[in-house]
Amino acid sequence: MGQIVLSDKVEDRLGNLAHILYEKEYFATMDFAIAYVRELQDTIYNIPNLIHHKTKNPKVGKYYVRHKPNKKTTYYITFDFKGDRYYIEDIINNHEKDYKKIMGLA
Repeated sequence: MGQIVLSDKVEDRLGNLAHILYEKEYFATMDFAIAYVRELQDTIYNIPNLIHHKTKNPKVGKYYVRHKPNKKTTYYITFDFKGDRYYIEDIINNHEKDYKKIMGLA
């Protein structure tokens, strides 16, 4: 299995995400928010085993995988890889302003 290397941006985002989701009342308890983030982390650490899609905007990473935790939200985990190392560049979700432009989907 490949080695996963997170960018500082991704580490910061994952480190704050549960708190943000709980604070914005997307989850009733912090435990649920933490579980939600752990599912996202599980997807990240399983990237070597998942189907990779090429991005249309290589500035965010050359490849991405999708993580769809519910009907309304999709995360796009962008990355590059060389050999057995996967460099996770960013995590973008469909609720972010300009996500289609960032991902090259527009």
